[in-house]
Amino acid sequence: MSMKSNEQVGDQPLSPPTGASRALPADDHLADHDDNDPVSQLRERLEIPETIPDVTIAASLAAVSAKGEQRERWLAAFTSPLGKWLAMRGTDLNTALNVVISFAPKATS
Repeated sequence: MSMKSNEQVGDQPLSPPTGASRALPADDHLADHDDNDPVSQLRERLEIPETIPDVTIAASLAAVSAKGEQRERWLAAFTSPLGKWLAMRGTDLNTALNVVISFAPKATS
């Protein structure tokens, strides 16, 4: 089969038309990972195992985000489900809670 000058083999184009997006097959281990997702980023940063559901991490971030003052944000992180798990894990809790706080957007008024 010979290559045609308009980048086709038979009736099939080799590249999508200009401006078209090419759908890539999803890899199961990559499909759930989003580099812009704070839950994924926090999970990676604090090495949170998959046994802690994303919804638990998201709820904890939401609780922290609802507070405006730094002390209130720290207390919200401490009393959140994720904060309780971090306390049970036995690592540097203050540092871990400050990481959680850094991933939670500040409340806007």
